[in-house]
Amino acid sequence: MITREQAQQYAELIERIGDAQVESLRAGLTLADPDQQLARLVARYREDGIALVLGAGVSAAAGVPTWRPLMNALLIGAMTETLGVAPESATLLAQIYSRAISESAPVQARYLSNMLSKSAFVERLRDNIYQRVEPGLTSPMLRAIALLCQMRESVPGGVKEVITYNFDVLLEEALTSMGRAHTVVDRDSFIPGTDLPIRHVHGWLARQPDAREWIVFGEDEFHEKFADPFDWSNVVQLNAFSQRSCLFVGLSMQDVNLRRLLDAVSKRRAGASPQHFVLLPRTTDDALRDAVGSVFDWREHDDPDLVRRLRWLRELADFSKQQVLLELGVSTIWFEGFEQLPGLVERVRDC
Repeated sequence: MITREQAQQYAELIERIGDAQVESLRAGLTLADPDQQLARLVARYREDGIALVLGAGVSAAAGVPTWRPLMNALLIGAMTETLGVAPESATLLAQIYSRAISESAPVQARYLSNMLSKSAFVERLRDNIYQRVEPGLTSPMLRAIALLCQMRESVPGGVKEVITYNFDVLLEEALTSMGRAHTVVDRDSFIPGTDLPIRHVHGWLARQPDAREWIVFGEDEFHEKFADPFDWSNVVQLNAFSQRSCLFVGLSMQDVNLRRLLDAVSKRRAGASPQHFVLLPRTTDDALRDAVGSVFDWREHDDPDLVRRLRWLRELADFSKQQVLLELGVSTIWFEGFEQLPGLVERVRDC
């Protein structure tokens, strides 16, 4: 139940924001036209080529758990294996524990690595990544990205390199199923050879244990990487961000280190037009309702126009993201729902 004071604040808020004011507020928040931005990206893709920079959203579309479910699954395993908690109890306790510590994924990973041995942690991570995903073109998203990479190295355009923050090798499997030659360029190596280079800057895990595999997952490991400006992962990203136009897919663009590197490159190109692109979803009405619900219990108020009246806040949120990304040298290509994303990637190749 909300307090009387909260109810009064809610009523005053709705009363003050009329339709005319909503339209006036929205008028000053102009988002970039997706078709125009897409045309710019297509030109870069065809003329000079681009680098693909892939995040967790690409793997999630194929069935790999996102961070929160992944952390929860690893935590359940840690509780059953090291503490002897029954699986049904561990599931409930893991949910409570993850909410209680309320930390970022790298911090939670550091806690988990202290509960499990290194080898046990890696094997549980591997199992949770691959257990629901078959090899090959397992999702429209993977297929769209693999198709985007089909243009060969001998022509001017196309995808010239792939940087991925994902541990899985799903893209490699998708490219293999299409007959696309590629090379995984691992840490401490910068020479890609003649095939499409793929660089896992946070490490990689094969479906079966491989002596060459490695990961950067815990907070301490991230600190070690970020503190060294000449670390392979940092150099690879800086080279791509400074020498190519990059297309970011499956990323929220909230990662601190990613933004730090983009900021460093952007400052060196002061005055130049943004050379990178990101595909980002618009803030949804459901997200707006959830945000309002964190302050007011809007279900207790009979106001069917709530979302319409506050939709300018959605525009403000997206406009703010867009403007800051421009400062980082990244143009935003907006889409409404994740089901549109594979088709949007395909348009880069087919336009």
